[in-house]
Amino acid sequence: MSEVLERIGHRVHLAPLLHVNPLPFDGRVLRTASAIILTSANAVPALEGLDAAFRVFAVGPDTASAARAAGLSNVAAASGTAESLLKMVTHHWRPEYGPLAYPSGRNVSMDVAGAFVAQGYSCGRVEV
Repeated sequence: MSEVLERIGHRVHLAPLLHVNPLPFDGRVLRTASAIILTSANAVPALEGLDAAFRVFAVGPDTASAARAAGLSNVAAASGTAESLLKMVTHHWRPEYGPLAYPSGRNVSMDVAGAFVAQGYSCGRVEV
């Protein structure tokens, strides 16, 4: 977009709009889950120490790539939206398979854990 704006005569300044700081968190929710839901690659460092074969459902290919780069091998990627993630998980994971964990930032645009709970899943959110 900056290139387009510059071509039509605008002066463009690029600056990061977001700074991500890890939060202290209790990892029990992650360690006791049967699968992890990721909506951001920023949550991947919180998964350090999990078994490489741990089941991970990622919102999209970039988040899935970050999880794989961190050594996780059992990663499925949705198409990049929360809705596609919900659909993928409910297609591949049943509530009786065990609890889900949702590591997230403090501020989220959608209550992903609540959406799973409303569909009969056990899903704990932990701010990381």
